[in-house]
Amino acid sequence: MTQQDFIDRFDYQDGKLFYKKSEGCMKQGTEVGTVCKGGYLKTLIKRKPYRLHRIIFMMHHGYLPEFLDHIDGNPANNRIENLRPATASQNNLNRGKHKRNTSGYKGVTWVATVGRYSARIAIGQKRLFLGYFDNPKEAHEAYCESAKQYQPQYVRTQ
Repeated sequence: MTQQDFIDRFDYQDGKLFYKKSEGCMKQGTEVGTVCKGGYLKTLIKRKPYRLHRIIFMMHHGYLPEFLDHIDGNPANNRIENLRPATASQNNLNRGKHKRNTSGYKGVTWVATVGRYSARIAIGQKRLFLGYFDNPKEAHEAYCESAKQYQPQYVRTQ
């Protein structure tokens, strides 16, 4: 779909979309979107799923980058000021720590065979090993320094 298709179909207001005219069971003025996996909002247009943040970005900028980043990390906050184009690497740097993380720190894992914590970071297609550390806090500090060096505007360390 094109930028104009979305503009003709939806009204944008403070990070939300509303139907401009009634469509099927959806009445004019009804808010668009249902929550899907990961907390993102989506809608169906002609039986094809679209994530709302991608529609909103397209409506405002006229193009879609391969990846979009929610600056504040909240996938439901689709205000245009909160959306920016990103590479896969930049988008991953702005993620929080993984739900299975046991060290308590992003970028830090326990290596049982060595008996120490390791710090790693992914930049582009490369995973960089930052070293072994005696405690997770030291390993996390190494991760933070490295992240700020490579992509300071995209870094989320928690």
